Amino acid sequence: MKIIFLVYYFTCFFGALFYSHMVFSQNRTHEVCQNKSIYDTILNIKIAYSNQDYTSFLLLFPNSMEQFTEIYGYDDANGKKPLYDEAFGHIKYLFNEGTKENIDTLFTKVIGIAINGKWDADAVNYFQDEFITAIKKYPKQFLFVISSKTREESSSVWYFLFDGPHPSNTKEDYNDMYNLIKPLSNMQANILKQQFEILLKEERDQD
Repeated sequence: MKIIFLVYYFTCFFGALFYSHMVFSQNRTHEVCQNKSIYDTILNIKIAYSNQDYTSFLLLFPNSMEQFTEIYGYDDANGKKPLYDEAFGHIKYLFNEGTKENIDTLFTKVIGIAINGKWDADAVNYFQDEFITAIKKYPKQFLFVISSKTREESSSVWYFLFDGPHPSNTKEDYNDMYNLIKPLSNMQANILKQQFEILLKEERDQD
């Protein structure tokens, strides 16, 4: 009986040990693959920018705020992300090279980044400024793309665009944007107004 018990015990023990090793190996492999994927993306972004290949650059540019900050952001614990120092030039290039031919693709890309986005210094701040400038330049095209999003997603985009340490300091920019958007889309203007009022309330509540 004792022999049977010992065989059962060691079978379970080594089985569990082997399984734990397999899980760790799989997780490690997944982590390495993710890091390689990010590394490859960063390398290709740098190459596309260096070659002034806007089509490739636009395609390779991050699709979400998480990806954007992972590449261009700053981490208080770990410092600069890989392309932190290139952020300003890359973001200017992203928006400034946009034309009527590719503006829908550009807005689809940057709206995806803005959804659930939050203000941060440096890269995110540059991104906000250039995004607002692009909307003022191509308001109809922007509204065409954002109209395909849910109300929740549209609200998130407008909230992000005017998020910051002191939203009350952006009232002039808000008024300009509201007056631009309202004749073109009453619904989007109302969402913008609602989100800006939320930002102002949050600012007051923090004081």
